[in-house]
Amino acid sequence: MSIDPGNTDERVQQFQSDLRAMELPKVIRKHITTGSSAVLADSTYYELRNQVADYFGLHPACVIVVGSCRMGFSLKPDKRYTPFGNTSDVDVAIVSRERFDSYWDLVFDHWQADRMWTKSRKYRRFLRELFKGWIWPRCLPPSTRFRQALEWVEFEDRLGRERFRGLRSVGARLYRSWERLEAYQAIHVQDCKQALLRG
Repeated sequence: MSIDPGNTDERVQQFQSDLRAMELPKVIRKHITTGSSAVLADSTYYELRNQVADYFGLHPACVIVVGSCRMGFSLKPDKRYTPFGNTSDVDVAIVSRERFDSYWDLVFDHWQADRMWTKSRKYRRFLRELFKGWIWPRCLPPSTRFRQALEWVEFEDRLGRERFRGLRSVGARLYRSWERLEAYQAIHVQDCKQALLRG
């Protein structure tokens, strides 16, 4: 495991400077959806991406880290600009229309077979996640139909143990497109920009 938070203040200043000077999509691409991780060594980042890509049968370019592991600090309102730390999770985004649609088909089949699922708390959580633009295995229905989801959860847990000595959880969320991923990221980036302009 190679973690180096580095100089968070410099990264925050650069991010804020870009918020003032650049259009939102360009800020998101510069600081989130392209480039290297602020805290993972390049070799560690490549190995993580490659391992996730192999699991899903994708090219490593379809896998990136996001959140504080990518930027070195959080954008969420309650943690804004808090550096990546000892309790920070590693958030992974996987972008694949084909993989997203295959999981969505499984969900639809389950919904047709078991309408009682729609009355559960897990169903409401699944909908909230879906409308944020992603599918996450821990929000899928608990069913033998979702053997793939159970295996996906086990894979996330194994990544945390093997790559980060069990000290960090890994959340691998599946997005249908780069547009959906960037649309979700835009929510927090826009909030940061508005707070910055309010001064």
